[in-house]
Amino acid sequence: MIYVLATMRIVQANVEEFKKVFEDEGLPLGAKHGRKLVGQWETSIGPIIPRELIDLWAYEDLAHRQKCQEAMAKDEEFQKFLVKINSLILEETIKIIAPTPCSPLQ
Repeated sequence: MIYVLATMRIVQANVEEFKKVFEDEGLPLGAKHGRKLVGQWETSIGPIIPRELIDLWAYEDLAHRQKCQEAMAKDEEFQKFLVKINSLILEETIKIIAPTPCSPLQ
């Protein structure tokens, strides 16, 4: 199992709209293509402006992630969602991480 850790910096005024668009459109479209959201968090201590939201996505392996990415790239509805959600994000950092032997998430 691998995980993708995505940290998005969002202008405070856009946070609630981001959450709504993500929940209403992003989650169902991602699930349609095999993405699995492990969790989503927002910072409560640390940078307040801009606000940070963090997603953790689970994939079987890099090939599974690539398959999901390719399917989403071909999905016109997902591409429209990306335009909408990306307009709300100032900056995004994506890391691929793998669990260590002592991690409860494997």
